[in-house]
Amino acid sequence: MGRSLLDHPRPEGSGWRHVLAGRLDAWAHRSFVASLIVGGLVSLVYCVHLGSRIRFSDEGEYLRLAAQLSQHGRYSLDGVHATAFRPPGYPFLLGAARVVGVPVGALRSLNVLFFLVVIGASWWLANRIAGGAAACIAAPLVALNPVSIYVVGSLYPETMGSAILLTALVALVASRDSTHPLRLVVTSGMLFGLLIVTIPTFAFVVALVAVWLAVLKARRQAVVVILTALLLPAAWTGRNAAVMHTLAPVSTNGGLNLLLGNSPVTGPRSGVTADLSPYYRYAKAHHLGEVASDAYFRSSALHWIGAHPASAAVLYLENALPITSRPSTGWPRRRSPRPERTSWPASSTYHSSCSSSSASAAGDGTPREAPRSCSCRSTFCAPPCRRCSSPGFASGSRSTRFWP
Repeated sequence: MGRSLLDHPRPEGSGWRHVLAGRLDAWAHRSFVASLIVGGLVSLVYCVHLGSRIRFSDEGEYLRLAAQLSQHGRYSLDGVHATAFRPPGYPFLLGAARVVGVPVGALRSLNVLFFLVVIGASWWLANRIAGGAAACIAAPLVALNPVSIYVVGSLYPETMGSAILLTALVALVASRDSTHPLRLVVTSGMLFGLLIVTIPTFAFVVALVAVWLAVLKARRQAVVVILTALLLPAAWTGRNAAVMHTLAPVSTNGGLNLLLGNSPVTGPRSGVTADLSPYYRYAKAHHLGEVASDAYFRSSALHWIGAHPASAAVLYLENALPITSRPSTGWPRRRSPRPERTSWPASSTYHSSCSSSSASAAGDGTPREAPRSCSCRSTFCAPPCRRCSSPGFASGSRSTRFWP
């Protein structure tokens, strides 16, 4: 095996630790291959088992964005109004896959490919930093992680984001010994930019990387990483400003996610089931659009945190420590019985009449039955609302409608 960053003289001897380390080091490459095969097969079988089922409301949104991109070339949830609610990285990938004819049921297989990248990059980094013994352990731990395999089976950007993050770190670490370090540093920075427009909460990683490079007295590389990482987010922010006529950096769902995790009705395991209807009603009453609603939700959450710092700290710990607690971002969201949050037009107001008409369709406010296909021939769209032409999406045999 190659020399690792943490290599140091090892004492001679035949103790069990020395023998075990040697065996693990010798098995490192076999562990890598076995992890790729087992992890890839298990995750692929799981994805095939799920098929085209849409289990979570967020999956439906990603597919609606992909459908609009592939069929009409616009980034919109309703086909009329531009949106920035979802970061563009993952929807653009799904849209590109739909353009070349990948069926909805096979889109999950893209996550399998990303998962293989995650396994490989994890093995490489462990081997590079701590040696073959660490790599021998790291690869199967990643490949057989039940949570990772579960997330691979969802139409969520987490697996894609993990692959981008680890690949960027591989390029950055490899640049330390490369004869052409600037190329790898630029590649790493571009990947970090792609990561930000895929999962914006990872933006802090760029700052940590810059600090790490500065500590290593590689200030030039730190500047290059920051500048190249800003290119894609700046371009998407410019797009938002051009089509939505307001400043919306990357996405506009940060305020809602922050409020879901920090409000008077938030509990340690409430997730998206927290009843935010008073905030929705306020936004509707004051005709707040997508960007203004995001700012309102964020300011409401920050106000509650400032007024109840102790409660906010306890709530954060309760959400972070139990493994069964689902954070407000990063985990699949099941449909709740309350009305889901709005896909707002950027410069328009809520269609209050729309929510009432969709609720009355079933007579008791529950989502009405919908066929499995619509005019766009996709398996995830429901017929548009008769009052405002805003589409829903089908989940199994039920249609969940976003209001307005």
